[in-house]
Amino acid sequence: MKAEITLVSRDQLDNILLTLREAVEEGDHEVIIRKATKQRTLTQNGALHRYCELMAIKMNDAGVTQRELVGSFKNGFELPVSKHMIKSIFREVGKAMYEKQSTSDLETKEISEVHRVVDQRFSEVTGVGCEWPSRFGQ
Repeated sequence: MKAEITLVSRDQLDNILLTLREAVEEGDHEVIIRKATKQRTLTQNGALHRYCELMAIKMNDAGVTQRELVGSFKNGFELPVSKHMIKSIFREVGKAMYEKQSTSDLETKEISEVHRVVDQRFSEVTGVGCEWPSRFGQ
């Protein structure tokens, strides 16, 4: 049996120790202890969505199409770059770099690193880049 226990406060420590003791005595539990990491913040989430939107606008204004950005698309028809397409690329790079299925699983440092890699590649491929939006400059 596999169970996940989260320790948020010192008050929970006695309960967790009791649960661990029971798991060891029963012998059929897997106990995994890992350090909690910070997930991306709501501010970063808003900035990610704003970045995707701004990048899509800038690429469309520059005449960039999806074909140019990601190669051939079904039967070669052209579509404008969209916020959702930019986010999909962002998500795929996050998966490749950190094996996380969703941008919401990225930690605060990871989302910044994914942006750096994605934006650098966009700049190389299309000549269009976009800084990470600040909450004041959105």
